[in-house]
Amino acid sequence: MNPNLPDLINKSIKAALSQSWTEAIDLNLHILQHKPNDIPTLNRLAKAYEKSYEPDKAKKTYQKVLKLDRFNNIAISNLSRIKKSPPRTPSSDITNSHPQKTFSFIEEPGKTKTASLTKLAPKQVINSLDTSQVVILKPYRRRISVFTTQGTCIGSLPDDLSRYLLRLIKLGNKYEAAIRNISRSQIEIFIREIHKSKRLKGLPSFPLKDTKNYFALLPTDPIAEVPLELPESET
Repeated sequence: MNPNLPDLINKSIKAALSQSWTEAIDLNLHILQHKPNDIPTLNRLAKAYEKSYEPDKAKKTYQKVLKLDRFNNIAISNLSRIKKSPPRTPSSDITNSHPQKTFSFIEEPGKTKTASLTKLAPKQVINSLDTSQVVILKPYRRRISVFTTQGTCIGSLPDDLSRYLLRLIKLGNKYEAAIRNISRSQIEIFIREIHKSKRLKGLPSFPLKDTKNYFALLPTDPIAEVPLELPESET
């Protein structure tokens, strides 16, 4: 492998995460000069074309993926969606009833964390997701589930992470999140603290070491010890 390729691949992923689609197209095309049949790169290029309002180029690129791998779920799902969707333009995105929020993936020690979801949604739901897509964290009785802004559940936070985030949320902290990476069997989300409760001043949301001692530092609050009520729709 060309020694520069890993760096180019990382840059192309970061460009997509920051929604720098023109840069993403250039980087992925550069990668394909060295690895013309690399399926992840072709899928990234197709997505960048789609986001740049070039559906024909996106279709051709997804079709190339399917010539190489006719069962590729990402290409199948996105190609089907493009064919069914009306043509997209910048003006149509502005008037969309669900505008896409620009999300920053800048890491801040103690304030941000990348987490792999558990209890993942069916593959057809996963295939409809985009990197950098904003998601909603919804606390339930003893876990935090993750939903799209349209209300579709895509998975849950791991039990240990759910456990202490639930307590921090009940003590007044607030968080935002977005999809950082997607594969056939994994969804990674990036979580950021956006409001710190005065009661938690000086305490990081995401301790770098053992969380057992971390819990001892949290304020005592009977309300924070009580599990949240489970909504009727959640089983």
